[in-house]
Amino acid sequence: GLAQAWRRLGAGLAQKLGSVAASMEGATWHLTRRGRGPVTSFVISLLLLASCASSTDGLSIGNKHSSRSPSSIISKKANGGASKTFTFDVEIGPDNGTTSRDYRRMTNLLQRALDISLLRNKIRSALCSTFLPSGYPHQTPPGYLSYSMWSWAQDLTTQMRAVLATQRVLEGVGAGKEGATALSASLNFIFRDGCGMLATLLFTSVAASKFRSDIKRWRLLADIAVDIGITLEVAAPLFPKTWFLPLISIATMFKAVCGVAAGAAGGAINLHWSRGSDISDINAKFGAQHTVTGGLGLLSAALFATSVSHAPSTVTWLLYALLTAFHIYANARCMRLVAFDSLNTARTDLLTSQFFEQRETRSETSPSLMDPETVSGIEPLFFFWKRPNNLSKFPILSGISFNEFARLSGESPSVLKDAIAKAPKDKYLVASGKRRSGGGLSVLLVFLSSATPEQRAKGYYHALCLCQALQKEGFQPRGRRGQHFRSYQNVQEAEGRARQECEQSWSLFREGAVNAGW
Repeated sequence: GLAQAWRRLGAGLAQKLGSVAASMEGATWHLTRRGRGPVTSFVISLLLLASCASSTDGLSIGNKHSSRSPSSIISKKANGGASKTFTFDVEIGPDNGTTSRDYRRMTNLLQRALDISLLRNKIRSALCSTFLPSGYPHQTPPGYLSYSMWSWAQDLTTQMRAVLATQRVLEGVGAGKEGATALSASLNFIFRDGCGMLATLLFTSVAASKFRSDIKRWRLLADIAVDIGITLEVAAPLFPKTWFLPLISIATMFKAVCGVAAGAAGGAINLHWSRGSDISDINAKFGAQHTVTGGLGLLSAALFATSVSHAPSTVTWLLYALLTAFHIYANARCMRLVAFDSLNTARTDLLTSQFFEQRETRSETSPSLMDPETVSGIEPLFFFWKRPNNLSKFPILSGISFNEFARLSGESPSVLKDAIAKAPKDKYLVASGKRRSGGGLSVLLVFLSSATPEQRAKGYYHALCLCQALQKEGFQPRGRRGQHFRSYQNVQEAEGRARQECEQSWSLFREGAVNAGW
């Protein structure tokens, strides 16, 4: 009976409650309970009223001229031998022209519950439309809300430490001290901001073409750069006065590096979250989220700065260190939630390592490779990383210029052009060569400007095959300094074996990667 009442409650309570109330004018409702439980009785009264509002099936409601309707059994419950039966009786008095007080009270309670539920739904809808992208969670990649929460947390830590850094910089320029002038402070800020602009231009010219291949690592590098900049600003007043301006200028340069790298990486990350949605909507919602976290961060930062203003220096630096460590941790958690489905060098290393293991231990023709979500949890987030143990440690110089490729490989440009003409579909060249500095071998990889992303992936896979072939021939990444690599024996055989291995296994590797979602 309770289940049926709940089903009827959802069928049209809001639409039919008024009409039922009008049709039952003059009715007196009584609840007959055999057993204990006044709270249960009241709840069942509400449920039955809801069932009447949705449908009159299963309950006979008399009119003004009837004396009494049959009792309706709502539920029966047996508990340890004690039986409880809940019924709902409708008595219609011939002289009773108004609804009873109990009925009016229950109607008011239901109406209030409906009003609260509608208000709650409106508030929830307004918050979702302001802070969450349209189509969430069905049309956005998994992990969006967790990513947003960790992003809010790292924003709060940055705001709290930035206010402390601003306070220290103002102290350093002489705010509140005798003899300090506005002109000297302005000149300090002008020089500091000029250094930041110069760093922005230099860093953009050097690293702009490299952001695409390592979005996550550049994003973490940006966070580390801003942490270094804030730390230098906080520590600047502790050094001699002559060091103050150089320190805050260097800090601003680190912040400029963060601005360039974080902006470039943030665009690619937003593009990832916009799959199934709209990039403009994603950007707008992230902007709204950062506005709220910025306001909360300012309030938290003011409380933090006030709390540590009179605290011992050791306590202040301890809290600052904890906030900095949490900032890096929160950003690392954010990056773990971003599962890019495109291959870069680090992800290709992981998949190739797994592929080589399966080729040695299994006989299946179709490999089973890790999907993007799995790789996202183990891929490197910092630049100082080493390849998996089962891959060769020969360095791969990827994407170098054609002239540098010819110089390091020891081949003439005409020979290399002939090699390109013989294999026009590959649009890349792979060879062993000297290192840029010191002795030993390296693997060189150059692409034509018209190479597609798949051809670039194949070129890097070919380079890894050459690394494995060189290692099997007994070559070491480090050799005698100054010795030309062509003096080593069997290097030509290693290159031929790598080329053959690549042609035989690339299609299997590609099939496994596509099946895994890459």
